[in-house]
Amino acid sequence: DLLGHGYSDCPDISYSVEEYSLSLETFLKTIGVEKCSIIAFGQAAAYALDFASFNGNMVEEMVFIHPGAFRNTNFPGAKSVTGPFGGRSMAKFAKEAFVAKSMEEAYFDKTIVDKLAVEEYTRPFQSREVVSAARLAILNYDESELVGKIGAIAKPMLVVESVDDPIHNAEDSQYLTAHMKDAYSLTIRNCGYFPQEEKPDAVNEGILEFISR
Repeated sequence: DLLGHGYSDCPDISYSVEEYSLSLETFLKTIGVEKCSIIAFGQAAAYALDFASFNGNMVEEMVFIHPGAFRNTNFPGAKSVTGPFGGRSMAKFAKEAFVAKSMEEAYFDKTIVDKLAVEEYTRPFQSREVVSAARLAILNYDESELVGKIGAIAKPMLVVESVDDPIHNAEDSQYLTAHMKDAYSLTIRNCGYFPQEEKPDAVNEGILEFISR
């Protein structure tokens, strides 16, 4: 988990792209990783890109699954999180009924949305610190600084997307593939916003083929 998400710590930071990039750098160097391939979902793609722009010698390739700002998606409540009552909108993720409905919209295979899955997604948001940190990550997500860096990142990139996904904003992916020098794409069928969960075998096979190309 990234800082402020899941069961990770929620330090007193702004949860900006730069801070997530620095935390990733610190983590990898602390555990002694010298080379890595990065797989990021959603707006974490910006954290990975920022990290790669400063640590190009460490990154070998990058894989992005539905990259882009969470507020640009059609995920229930995503756009209202940045509004004047955004705190209330974010707090809804602690309610199982709201999460169950949201998951049913995000998944192609509705059978995945069972009681256990809903409980697991909901539980971290019982913490006020997680609710606050998650909202700050959305509010302070600014990828404008990456515009000048993307073209200079000479690393292979794979973008994974779902054909049947009604949530993700395809323009975010198109922007990346248009500006990266060595970009590839993988399209998965019969799954929604989380292809890594609904079609893990297909996603893993595509990633391994990309890395070993």
